[in-house]
Amino acid sequence: MQRIGTNAGLAALMLVAGLVACGDDDNGGGNIGPNGEGKLTIILKDAPGDVQAAVVTIDGITLVTADGRRETVLSDPATLDLFPLASSDTVLASEVTVKAGEYTRMQLRVSGAYVQVENDSLTGGSSVFATASDYPGLPGGTAVAGTLGLTEPSDSNGFDVPMPGGGIRISNGSNDTLVVDFDVNQSFSGDSAGWNLTPILTSNNPGELGSASVTLRADSATQARFDSAGVGLGLFNGSFTGSDSVARSVAFAGPDSSGAFTANLRYLPAGSYGFNITGPGTVSAFTTDSLLPGTINVSGGSTATTAYTINSATLAP
Repeated sequence: MQRIGTNAGLAALMLVAGLVACGDDDNGGGNIGPNGEGKLTIILKDAPGDVQAAVVTIDGITLVTADGRRETVLSDPATLDLFPLASSDTVLASEVTVKAGEYTRMQLRVSGAYVQVENDSLTGGSSVFATASDYPGLPGGTAVAGTLGLTEPSDSNGFDVPMPGGGIRISNGSNDTLVVDFDVNQSFSGDSAGWNLTPILTSNNPGELGSASVTLRADSATQARFDSAGVGLGLFNGSFTGSDSVARSVAFAGPDSSGAFTANLRYLPAGSYGFNITGPGTVSAFTTDSLLPGTINVSGGSTATTAYTINSATLAP
């Protein structure tokens, strides 16, 4: 058995609500009670990787209190391709009303999935492994090479998501963020005989997560050359690589009012990230005012920013 390669990375479920570690004080607990309510929004985020597709159907997310009371956050099935979400968010459930209280468990139910992986160099091409040949998430006409086994959770209500600090507290009227990571790299494993999905889920304190924002411009001479050749800065990509060796590629978007393009990446664990820029095939080489690859340091609760200006470029013949 082998795991998906080191670039498979993480997908993260962002749960936006009044979430506080259960051990924290909350004004004497006055906002915690059977009549209080908070809002909960679930967003799927960030699954960089070198697999061609990793699609899952999530058909349930539940919060559970210490005494066993259950609050349903998601009940309608949501089928999502994890692979293209490295630089975007997708909302699974928006502002779901959840009763105030202390929740010590979260459970996520997966009903089906498929993964498309590259074959070895001798075979070439790629193969699709699915939980069923008629899995609804498969594109029409897809040939399924083998079975993607789905590990049964220990609880029929879904896979447990470990909570930061042992639990979360939802307060009346509050709105905050909890991030749950779906570790794609560790969740999918297999070989030519078949693949298996065992969802590996963890959660993080949102205060420990940060963002990175990199601005890209071209000097006037280079911009004039790009304009004449039809080369836009939106064709360039930024790549953030952390201590996990996962390269998170993000396209530069824009322009803003100043003509600059920006690559943004949210919900990053705090730490130092290597950063590089790659250009389109129409640009064979380019230089920037600051040395590449560079480094960007991300701190929890803030956005790290840096900027680059392309000051020379060689266009492909």
